[in-house]
Amino acid sequence: MNNIYNIDEIIENIINHFDEGWKQSKEIKKALEVLKKNKATFKNANDLATEVGNILSDVFKDTIKSDMLNNKKMYQEMAEKLVNSSFKKAHEVITEYSTNVMKNLNKSSKISGKIITPNFNQDKADGIIARLVRDDYDKIKWILDEPVKTFCQSIVDDTIKENVKYHAELGLRPVVRRISSGKCCKWCDKISGKYNYPDVPKDVYRRHNRCNCIVEYFPGDGKKQDVWSKKITFVNKPKKRDNNVKTEKRRNDEKPSLRMNLRLFSEKDIKKQTISQLEKGIKNLEKQVEEHKEKIKNPEKFYSDWNEVSIEIRRGRIKHWEKEISNFEKSIYERKEEIRRKNEK
Repeated sequence: MNNIYNIDEIIENIINHFDEGWKQSKEIKKALEVLKKNKATFKNANDLATEVGNILSDVFKDTIKSDMLNNKKMYQEMAEKLVNSSFKKAHEVITEYSTNVMKNLNKSSKISGKIITPNFNQDKADGIIARLVRDDYDKIKWILDEPVKTFCQSIVDDTIKENVKYHAELGLRPVVRRISSGKCCKWCDKISGKYNYPDVPKDVYRRHNRCNCIVEYFPGDGKKQDVWSKKITFVNKPKKRDNNVKTEKRRNDEKPSLRMNLRLFSEKDIKKQTISQLEKGIKNLEKQVEEHKEKIKNPEKFYSDWNEVSIEIRRGRIKHWEKEISNFEKSIYERKEEIRRKNEK
């Protein structure tokens, strides 16, 4: 059968399953707990990126089948929408974490200034798109497996690369370290080591499929040295940065949408909230529970195409709403318990 599903249906199903997957992941929850304690390093960021890549590649395997595609082939329009939408979602999750790691490391090193968020690597995404459309999907679907995981890991490497460059502009003396597991390949073993900026080979930030190397960066003590006077000073004012690279200091309307999603796991400590704040949170969550129950009861009110899409898509939407309700109800319970504890004091 040809063209059973339209592009938007497939992409919506992928995004829903991806959101559900990373929100439920024990590995990601573990990484967020470490970040919350201000103990996360770029190794933790790499672990999170690896898990995000695993989740996304599994979603592709479970969601996309060749008989869903026109002539069992993925054409240009679909490949572009699929890769760009899902990869950008993964990019948001990973950069949210990796830039917070950088922020905490800067703070511990007494470095004030901006945190550089790497741009989405469209060239790499375009490379995967170009290969997806070359052949029948069953012959080329491997491109949505290991290369996806490598793409996700490279986002952390790009975060390090941009911030190392920026710190060097501030006058710091960045040191980058690439660690090989010793079980990868001779190329990785050869490039592993400790490098002082600017003498950092480009290959330090490069990866091949199934690469499990870790790129680490610790900013140091926040000191810079004048190359002429040898005088040591602390960094306090950043230089201007190229406008083509995003920074943490965005306008409110430019802040990444994933910030609130990440707070499903690492939201503000409810123990520090007042009873009034907790009650307000409960009220808002209860409202969202009712809205999602209404979606399940009368889905056609929220999706004009409900009676046109496949049963699989319908089930995917309902499953997503049910999971959201479960998350909301858990948050409500935790807040009610905290109110009870506060009243007992």
